[in-house]
Amino acid sequence: MANKLHFETLQLHVGQEQADPTTDSRAVPIYQTTSYVFHNSKHAADRFGLADAGNIYGRLTNSTQDVLEKRIAALEGGVAALAVSSGAAAITYAIQALAQAGDHIVAQKTIYGGSYNLLAHTLSQFGVNTTFVNAHDLKEVEDAIKPNTKAIYLETLGNPNADIPDLDAISASKDSAALEKEMVSAGINGFITGHINVYSQYITVSIELTMYPGGKTIAVLKDYGLIDEIDIIVLNLVAELNAAITNSLPSMVTVSGLPENGRIYVDNKLLPETARAFSVDAGVHSLEFAAKDYKNTGTSYFFQGNQKYNIQVQMEELSPKIIYFKAKSPVIGSFYANGYEGKQEDDKAVLTINGKTVLGQFISQENANSFFYISEQNLTEEKIYDIPVNFQNTSDYIEKRRRWMYTSYSVLVTSLIPVFYCKGQVNSYINANSLGYITSNEDLAKANKWITASNITTGISIGCGIWFTYELIRYLYTANKVLPVEVK
Repeated sequence: MANKLHFETLQLHVGQEQADPTTDSRAVPIYQTTSYVFHNSKHAADRFGLADAGNIYGRLTNSTQDVLEKRIAALEGGVAALAVSSGAAAITYAIQALAQAGDHIVAQKTIYGGSYNLLAHTLSQFGVNTTFVNAHDLKEVEDAIKPNTKAIYLETLGNPNADIPDLDAISASKDSAALEKEMVSAGINGFITGHINVYSQYITVSIELTMYPGGKTIAVLKDYGLIDEIDIIVLNLVAELNAAITNSLPSMVTVSGLPENGRIYVDNKLLPETARAFSVDAGVHSLEFAAKDYKNTGTSYFFQGNQKYNIQVQMEELSPKIIYFKAKSPVIGSFYANGYEGKQEDDKAVLTINGKTVLGQFISQENANSFFYISEQNLTEEKIYDIPVNFQNTSDYIEKRRRWMYTSYSVLVTSLIPVFYCKGQVNSYINANSLGYITSNEDLAKANKWITASNITTGISIGCGIWFTYELIRYLYTANKVLPVEVK
């Protein structure tokens, strides 16, 4: 949109759209003055009578501060802003604007000590009482709210433990529960709120869409522009709002072709056993279908809102295979495959495998473990698989290789420090020589020494790199030994 002011532009130009008229300065001037000149007595009377907007005293207004206030108001979507000299003053101003004698404040327990004293001791002398709560306990916050509660005071970094309260949940907790009850009882499933801010010739329009039941905020839309372009702004927001409403409505999904004992997982959540139809919110969802004696299948799909989908599932039926395991070494123990224990028959174990890759384990009587796997392509009915049993405890050796790898890496990194230093000295002499600053034999001798030192340190660093590469390969080779052994 032409002339549309984005957030970044507002940060730079609101409050000073034109350059300083006196100096043409782009940056905002800093006016270090405590007083202002009145043209005549009438001018002064109009200023004090607020008939003429303008500066009176530095303690009331300041042109530099005025730009800051306008800019903050525009960035926060407010009508106006007021800058004060300290955070404590800002807190006091805000609470005094909201509460008076007989009113009540709910405040977070973990706040700055000055804020606590203001709420607990100072304001109580003026009839404003405060209840301090655990801001992370939503029920405690809700229970503390009274009919005369004017504000919930929170600090986004609590003191002293730097905790961050859930601002959205707290701000919506009390009103949203009562509002949702009214909305649901009235049969209303959507609620649109918004506000319009006008600053000079610019306008900001914000819209928030909330859906019920659940009180879930579906969309927050915002647009900027000139007041003369309000019709374009509204049309753009309506188009975005229509899309948001459509996508906020659930889609109906029907599944067919699933075996009788099949189960459906939606976003890793298991649906009821007989479920063959369900609804999902608009967006990307993962679906997985599982059934006994069938190979699992699944997909991820983007569901548009307010649509009907029919998913035809085709699952590959698995052929059960009876296979045998036999240890290559004469060791007494038990075989396990895919979570099931093999049945012992003479010197071998028998298992029925459903056509899937086998991940197996052999556990000896001494509780030593050996792992193996058989790929789906290598599964053969009635075949006896000789399983290599290797109980070598490699954990200590792996740890040893890991320590040597990190030691060599540390040495390599350390060796680079003199390399960079010597290279820097050499480059300095090269640059000095190119500019004609090196004229004596003494300077040339120093340059040659640094070149020699650079070559030596580079060679040492290369050796350290070779050592690190060697230790890394040894570590990876050792770590690879603990992986399951493939059996064919």
